[in-house]
Amino acid sequence: MVPVTTSTIALEASVTKGDVYSNFDSKAQLFLAVSGTRMEQRLQGYRRVRATVTRLEPLVREFVRIMIRHDPDGRWASVVAEAWAVAASDEQFRLALIEQSARGNTVITDAARDLAERGGAEFRLPMERMNTLCTALLRGMLLQRLLDPATVTTEVVEAIEGAGASAKEKLVLMSTSL
Repeated sequence: MVPVTTSTIALEASVTKGDVYSNFDSKAQLFLAVSGTRMEQRLQGYRRVRATVTRLEPLVREFVRIMIRHDPDGRWASVVAEAWAVAASDEQFRLALIEQSARGNTVITDAARDLAERGGAEFRLPMERMNTLCTALLRGMLLQRLLDPATVTTEVVEAIEGAGASAKEKLVLMSTSL
């Protein structure tokens, strides 16, 4: 993996290193800005899907496809994992990441809850916990793709994550001991 440096960021953004330093107090603030922008792009896609989909299974499948499109090779998931490792020893950064993540999870959870209720689906775990577990599973699969892309294909990710309520129910049964 190529280390993320301020020089690399400046080069990718077509700005000077000084521009990066003058706009962000720290790498943590820069990461929050980038991840916030990426999240808003995903959330726009989730909202478009929610406005047109009427069943839980297609909703989950389309949400997974959006996540895959935004991180096709798992590299962003690896950057997120790195940021989380840094945040473990930086309370302010950790809390900001939790808040940012909660905003995204709320959109996903509300959409899934709405369609589950309309379709009569019931889960043994609260929808928020279900979302956390499914998102963690997807993120792990995206990371695994970095190591072994032939085994963890887009089709495998979609099949596992996008199977809808029945797969989530199985996950719930497995996770009740967590």
